[in-house]
Amino acid sequence: MKRGNVKQFLTFFFVTIVICLVFTAMGYGEVSLVHVVLPQTASIAVGERLNVDIQIANAQDVVGYELTVGFDPAVLRYIGGGNADYLSEGAFALSPIVLNSTVHIAATSVIGVASANEGTLATLTFEVITARESTLKLRDVILSDSAGMSLPVTTRDGRIETTRAFSAMDVNRDRKVNILDLTLVASNLRVASPTTPRADVNEDGTVNILDMVLIAQQLDVVREGELENEVGVIPVHTKEPVISTRPPIDFAGEKAAIQVVYSEFYKAFNDNDLKAIAETFRTNDAKVAFGTIFAGNEPVPIAFGWTNVKVAIEGLWIGIGTKGSKWGRDDVLKDFWIRYKGSKIEASAIGYNCYKGSFPGETHLYLMKEEKDGWKIHELDSSTENNLGIFGFHKGKPRLKEAGRFFSTDADKVPE
Repeated sequence: MKRGNVKQFLTFFFVTIVICLVFTAMGYGEVSLVHVVLPQTASIAVGERLNVDIQIANAQDVVGYELTVGFDPAVLRYIGGGNADYLSEGAFALSPIVLNSTVHIAATSVIGVASANEGTLATLTFEVITARESTLKLRDVILSDSAGMSLPVTTRDGRIETTRAFSAMDVNRDRKVNILDLTLVASNLRVASPTTPRADVNEDGTVNILDMVLIAQQLDVVREGELENEVGVIPVHTKEPVISTRPPIDFAGEKAAIQVVYSEFYKAFNDNDLKAIAETFRTNDAKVAFGTIFAGNEPVPIAFGWTNVKVAIEGLWIGIGTKGSKWGRDDVLKDFWIRYKGSKIEASAIGYNCYKGSFPGETHLYLMKEEKDGWKIHELDSSTENNLGIFGFHKGKPRLKEAGRFFSTDADKVPE
C-alpha cells in the first residue's frame, strides 16, 4: 500500500479513547445511574401509546452518551423519539437506529459538560400492540467525559404489567358472581358513604335495589375465568439497579501471558514456521495487520487480512532468508499498555525490532484477549530507529490501533 493510500485509508478512522475503569462498589463514589422511567401511571389500552424516558441521576462531567433500549416487538411497536434535553443545547445527536427489538441512541455536546447532575437523556414512544408483561432493557450504556473517556455507570430497566377488567357484578373481585356479592350490595343499601364503592353496580350514584337485581340476574351465570380480560398494560419499575462491573485486571499475569505469545511468534518467525505464527495471530479477523519499515526510508506495504499477512511474511523470508538467524536483539517486551475494551481486554506492547538484527528499532504489537484462546496478536509491525520519526511514530509510545482506538500513554501504561 502506497503512503498516499495509507493516509487516505487512515482518514476514515475515528479516534475513540477507551480507558480501563477498574472499580468496586466501595470505589464508585457518585456513580451515574441511567434508568428507564415510565411517566404514565394509568392503565394503557392496546392501541394506545406508552411514553418512555431514559433518565440520568448522580451524573458528573457527562458530555455524551450512547445506549440501546431493548423491547419485545410482540408487545410494543416503536413510534419515535430520540435525544432529549439533558445535554447542552445544540448537542450533536445521531438519528435513532431502530432494529426489530432495539433502539440505539447516541448524542454528544459540542460546547461542554452538562450543567445538571440529573435529567432526561432520551425520550421514546411506543404503541401497545399486545397486553402482555414485558421489560424495557437498557444495554451497552456508555457515558463519556470531555476527554472521551468512559464514566462508571449503573442501569435500571423498566417494566410493564398487564391490567384486567372485572365484571361490574363481581363486587368483591373474587372472579365469581354469587351470594357474597349480593350481600355486599345489601349491606350498603342507601348508605351515604358505602364501605364498598363497587356496590354501586350500575354507577348511578346510589346503592339500591337496582344494583341487587343486576347481581341476582348474573348469579352463577358467569363462570370463573370469564370475568376478566387482559385489556392493557400499566407501567411499573424494577427496584434494583444493574451494576456494570468488570473484574480488576491482573496486570502482572496479563503481561506474562502477552510475553508468551510474542515469544512464540518470535521463535516461529525465525524458524519460518507459518503454522506456529498463525497460532499467535487473530486470524479470524479481517482487520488483522502486519507491516514493517526497513532501512532506506521505504515502508513495506501494510498487509490487512490473514491471507495477505501470510504473503507478506513469506515475502520477507524469501527475500532475505531468516531461518535460525534470530532477527532482532531478543524477544523481550519492555513496555505494556493494557485496558478494557467494553467487556474484553486489549493491549499494546513494545519490544526490540524483530525483523532486522543489524538495525536497531522497535516492534509494536496490538493484541486482544479472546474468551477461549487468550491473547492473540491483532497488529504487528517493526521500524528501524531512524524511521520512527520519519514516518510519524514516536519512540517508546504505542502506535498500533484498531479502527482508530489509540492508547493513552498516561492512563493505560502498566508500571514496570
